[in-house]
Amino acid sequence: MFKKIGILGLGLIGGSLARALQKYNYGATIYGYNRNQQSTKEAFESGAIDVCVTDFKDFSDCDLLVLCCPVNINIRMFKDL
Repeated sequence: MFKKIGILGLGLIGGSLARALQKYNYGATIYGYNRNQQSTKEAFESGAIDVCVTDFKDFSDCDLLVLCCPVNINIRMFKDL
C-alpha cells in the first residue's frame, strides 16, 4: 500500500484519480501538481488532494508518482524529476 502518492496533472485523468482515491478512502496522502496553480488550489479546496505541490522536490518522498499530462509534457517533467 502506498502512503504518499504524487499526481502530476490534475485534469481529467489526474483529477479523477485523486478524487477516486479520496472517495474510496485509499488512506494515502495525495500530493498534487498542475501547471495552472489555480487548478491545483481548486483540487485542494475540493478535497481531491491533500498537499499542493509547487516544486518537484516536494515529490521526493512519494511512494508512487503518476504522470497525467500530455505525453510531451510528461517527458519533460520526468526529466526534471
